Amino acid sequence: MPSAILSVRLTVDNLTWVPVTVPLSNDSTAYQWAVIANPSAVNLKRRTDSSDSTTERLIRPGHEWVMRFEPNLHWRFRNDPIICYLQAAAGTFDAVVDFY
Repeated sequence: MPSAILSVRLTVDNLTWVPVTVPLSNDSTAYQWAVIANPSAVNLKRRTDSSDSTTERLIRPGHEWVMRFEPNLHWRFRNDPIICYLQAAAGTFDAVVDFY
């Protein structure tokens, strides 16, 4: 993959579900990929609905989760830019989200 257009660090802990949002810029940048990296030594939990545990998946330490957007899908995020929620399985650390 080429260099990220935008790289965002999100501090996650084991108490709060942190929303991951697609950045919408004034210059209409259309991101095609989001890559969430877990640089920690513990699992990173990911949900598409923060209140629904059936949507939960784990991103193992040192692994990444990749989401591809369809062309021009960024327009669908105008009213609700949240693509998922993150939470640390233990402790506090920074997750990295790269947009391409």
